Amino acid sequence: METYWAPLVLLMSTAARLDARVLYLHKWQPRIINGKPINIEDAPWQVAILNDSAPHCGGSIYSEHIIITAAHCVVGIAEEQLTVRAGSAQQLSGGQLEQVAAIVSHAGYDPITTENDIAVVRLAAPLEFGSLVQGIPLATEIPENGADAFVTGWGNIGLEYPEDLHGVKVQMIDHEICALTKYPLMGYKITEDMICAAGELKDACDGDSGGPLVYNGELVGVVSWGRGCATPGYPGVYANVAHFHDWLLDTIENIQ
Repeated sequence: METYWAPLVLLMSTAARLDARVLYLHKWQPRIINGKPINIEDAPWQVAILNDSAPHCGGSIYSEHIIITAAHCVVGIAEEQLTVRAGSAQQLSGGQLEQVAAIVSHAGYDPITTENDIAVVRLAAPLEFGSLVQGIPLATEIPENGADAFVTGWGNIGLEYPEDLHGVKVQMIDHEICALTKYPLMGYKITEDMICAAGELKDACDGDSGGPLVYNGELVGVVSWGRGCATPGYPGVYANVAHFHDWLLDTIENIQ
């Protein structure tokens, strides 16, 4: 995962002219902060996506052939570069390793605003389901404000990247409340295709992108973006799975 500065052009009209301003927001690809090591049995839908055999992103198993992840994890990367490891709490060993055969990112994905940050990956060979490898249903509704959710991944835990899978409990934040956080002051909008979650000094960060945010046994979010790690006033932002439910089912049915 990388840290980058993303330009956002803000157009502000005045009586005399249209003034274009460029605002830069420090964005990250999330990691688990103040979580704890977990067994893969605690999140058997979690997968590691490897790029040329190196740690890259997370993802969630939907079915034996299908993985859900973030668009920013796969855009511009050839299928043959990517493999998926399932059924292991270690992203570089154990479990089942399968080649990626096809990728479909949302056509509306915008790397500047990070809108529509979701993608579907099809594996070349099916995963073998069992206690360590399971699919997760897609949410059709957004959890209520304050509901406890669980985010997992292998991302930076503060000073290092862990060998073992980590997880942390966070609380859902109502969309209208999240839209009133500090993000708009930085020029970024929390749009309907995004949901937010945070905990006291708990968050996702570098290395967790594309991974699952889970509530009540359903995939409600895909780790997408944020500012800093567990930074007050800046909750973690996730692709809203309920918003993309129909797109996901249609894409899963038609991905070649």
